Amino acid sequence: MRYYENLKNTAENRLPQRSFYIPEGNAKYTLLNGIWKFSYFNDGDDIFDEKGNISEIKKWDKIKVPSCWQLLGYENPNYTNINYPFPVDPPYVPMVNPAGVYEKTFTVQSEQKQIYLVLEGVSADAKVYINGKYAGYTQGSRLQAEFEISEFVKKGKNTLLVIVHKWSVGSYLEDQDIFRFNGIFRDVYVLERPLEHIVDIDFHTEDNNKIVLKTAPGTEVSLFDGERLVAEGETDENGDIIIPVPNAKLWNAEEPYLYMLELKKAGEVIYQNVGFRTIEISEKNELLINGTPVMLKGVNHHDSTVNGYVMTDEDIIEDLSLMKKANINCIRTSHYPPCPRFLEYCDKMGFYVVLETDIETHGFLRRNARMPYVYDIENGMWPCVEPEWKDSLVERMARAYERDKNHVSIFMWSTGNESGCGDNTIAMADYLRSRDKIRLVHCEDASRALIRWQKELKYATDALNEARMLNRNIEAAEQRVVRAEHWLKIADEQQHKFDVFSMMYSSPAEVTDWCDGNGVDQPVYLCEYAHTLGLSPGDIWEYIETFYKKSAAIGGCIWEWADHVVLDDGIPKYGGDFEGEITNDGHFCVDGMVTYDRKWKPSTYEIANAYAPIRVEYKEGKLLITNLYDFVDFKDRKLSFTVYLDGKKEDCGDIDISIAPRNTGEFLLDKVPQKSKYGCYVNVVLSDKAGNSIAEMQAEIPTVKENLIRENGPKVRYTEDKNHIYAEGRNFKYTFGKKSGNIDSIKIKGVEQLKSPARIGSFRPMGDNDTHYVKLWKDTDRWQGENIENTFIHVYDAKIVDGSIVFDASLAGVSRTPYCRYKLTVTVYENGEAVFDFDGKLKPDSVWLPRIGFEFDFLKKNAPFSYYGLGPQEGYCDMCHTGTVGRYESTAHNEYVEYVYPQLYGNHMFVREITVDNAVTFSASDVFETTVSEYSIKRIDDAKHISDLGESDATYVRIDYKTSGIGSHAVGPELPEKYRMNDRTPKFKFSLRPEK
Repeated sequence: MRYYENLKNTAENRLPQRSFYIPEGNAKYTLLNGIWKFSYFNDGDDIFDEKGNISEIKKWDKIKVPSCWQLLGYENPNYTNINYPFPVDPPYVPMVNPAGVYEKTFTVQSEQKQIYLVLEGVSADAKVYINGKYAGYTQGSRLQAEFEISEFVKKGKNTLLVIVHKWSVGSYLEDQDIFRFNGIFRDVYVLERPLEHIVDIDFHTEDNNKIVLKTAPGTEVSLFDGERLVAEGETDENGDIIIPVPNAKLWNAEEPYLYMLELKKAGEVIYQNVGFRTIEISEKNELLINGTPVMLKGVNHHDSTVNGYVMTDEDIIEDLSLMKKANINCIRTSHYPPCPRFLEYCDKMGFYVVLETDIETHGFLRRNARMPYVYDIENGMWPCVEPEWKDSLVERMARAYERDKNHVSIFMWSTGNESGCGDNTIAMADYLRSRDKIRLVHCEDASRALIRWQKELKYATDALNEARMLNRNIEAAEQRVVRAEHWLKIADEQQHKFDVFSMMYSSPAEVTDWCDGNGVDQPVYLCEYAHTLGLSPGDIWEYIETFYKKSAAIGGCIWEWADHVVLDDGIPKYGGDFEGEITNDGHFCVDGMVTYDRKWKPSTYEIANAYAPIRVEYKEGKLLITNLYDFVDFKDRKLSFTVYLDGKKEDCGDIDISIAPRNTGEFLLDKVPQKSKYGCYVNVVLSDKAGNSIAEMQAEIPTVKENLIRENGPKVRYTEDKNHIYAEGRNFKYTFGKKSGNIDSIKIKGVEQLKSPARIGSFRPMGDNDTHYVKLWKDTDRWQGENIENTFIHVYDAKIVDGSIVFDASLAGVSRTPYCRYKLTVTVYENGEAVFDFDGKLKPDSVWLPRIGFEFDFLKKNAPFSYYGLGPQEGYCDMCHTGTVGRYESTAHNEYVEYVYPQLYGNHMFVREITVDNAVTFSASDVFETTVSEYSIKRIDDAKHISDLGESDATYVRIDYKTSGIGSHAVGPELPEKYRMNDRTPKFKFSLRPEK
């Protein structure tokens, strides 16, 4: 066994974890970030000679620290989610274990001080040498390691050498869903400190009027409120002091008020932010902050940028600022403690933080190919139950707690992710309970086990009843029930060691069920939900509405914040794109609500509006405005309204009313139109005091709308030949195909508009949430086996009847019977208006469809267009709560969304009219959906990377009856029935007319 495989020796000479701070005053802080000497070894065992001494390093490169060596040319990147990238044979890792050797010189100014080396993050381990002498060893990649190196250094120049292995036994605890990188990826620094310096600082607030502090004896303590000195004193012989703060201002995520502690000892000065807040669970299972129910509108956050695990202060501020803009108030640090400065900014900017320790053992699910996907901790091997792992798990929890215990933003600790729940997990919780009497403790794996055994007991009981009825296999069925009862009792006991019932990717219906007390008696928190892979989620609004309906639903955290990619010549790449990836999970890492370079996606806007602290409804001349803040009154914000009639401003003004948190106020609208051409809407904007928009909500004002399909005047006289029917008038000529069953040519003023004949279709470029419906039987079957991506149109009859062209036709996927039989009636008037009347019927056993509608390929590339509908963001039936209905202009190129894995984009809801290239206008009597794209459905669907799309060759316009929703079924629940295009008799009427 090699030293890094020894579970009993995961650290040597590493100091006990203390709270995080950087001392000032009579202390010197030397940051060692920058260029280091570096030597990479394909086999880390080659670093040492036969006697265990470090061999002479013959070749040194230069490397930037912090960094990840896979991004700097040493090995290729590898992305894997569940699978370990090595055999599951703990504590052993592969015999050939790559390593990197880092070397850096630093200067010590005084030999009269205590000297410390701090490593904030190194993967997967670090063996430390100072001036050629062994100084210590550490594992725990995202946990801080501190060594006292006083005996190894001298005044003046010193040499630090760090050996980092790709894998260690600790890698079994670090199976997070992320690119697997290595190296020194967080700050490294040396501290020179006076001999009698402060070591640890531990404080909390009580009764909202005092601070209880423990640190070194004889420490001078001052508390400031801004520049004002509030209190001062000195710790006693035990290092204790109570600082009174009468009428303390309270901290919450909406109003993050902080005080500043100043601690002085031996000439050192240490500053710590302090916030006053309480955390409780109410009798109704609400989460109470300062006695007030709080809704967690959260996101999971990885430390991840194009530089791998490295996050600068600028990166942190950018992420948190964008989160604030998206109305996020909660962050789960998935699945490890972040760099410590991240939490300092959370305190200052205002976020509720679930601090998770550096543990994930997801890959134990896959240790046996014949095992089902189940957290089978009862079968052993899992670190959460095996006694030899206990110390490592508890130590990781303790290191996370002790580093970050003083942050007011942290309201809940998490024992890790996707690792099962066993005796060792309970020991972690026991440690937390012994140290923290205020914060909550979270373990999603305990809740997972509870639900698993509740379901198993039901299945076992049903099987026993059936066995008794059939009078066979009764004993085996009884044993199954006994087993389920045994493990359910254990799961229930373990669940109640924690404070919340926490699940992943449960549906809103399941949340409602649990909140109603069906098997759950704790607050319901979704640690992961609304998975944002590709175009997603489409169900976020419904989740939030569900949360607010149920007091026990305290919210959750979306998976996840940002896409993970590796840039290769500017092209974002993902799992499977790199040589040597033995196991990978493809583009499953491209699952952020923002892009890798922190641009918003369409779903980001939807999330921001779903999370927004305002709701608006129009009712009988009044605006009903609901304040969804937990602490802020709307009198401290700005509200304004604008009434738009047919896309033009009709009325506007300020709304000067006070609406308390979680309350609704009324505002009377004086001028309300009764009729409209396109529609009438009122937009309400919520802004901060500086005028920065927080959210914009829209409500429709009911009016009598004009029918935009004119259907008046004389009809054209048609001519026909064997294959076509022609309709011609002044400035236009339309050609209809008797075989295509549609319009083949649109000429306006003699200029052809179409690249190819129009089509009726049901396919759309697949999104990540559609994958479950795509390959249901075998790779050749698409969309639940109906193969609609290769739709054949068969025209049974095409004739002229009473001034109209009537097509009797059907749609069928390759090798399948027709899934839709329809009649299309087209009537062309002398003014050029062509009215399309689609009357369809799906076969009884037909699957629900992605969409159904018309496809027009316009010759002009990147055609401009204008429309009246939902914009400027795209929308779908379950993702249409951002943007506003109105008049918009765009181009095919501007609609493009640069998903790393290309997929559908650009759909617009509630459209009444669209004009393409100032040449052709489509209108409807009611509303339709439309997409304008640079690329065909097939080209988008075939592409695997952005670079696969190539140059545009036309402008592709879809005029759809309906499009199915988006959901989040890549991981979450199936798309609900109400969001599926499952109308059995779709009827759709729209007109096409030339523009003058």
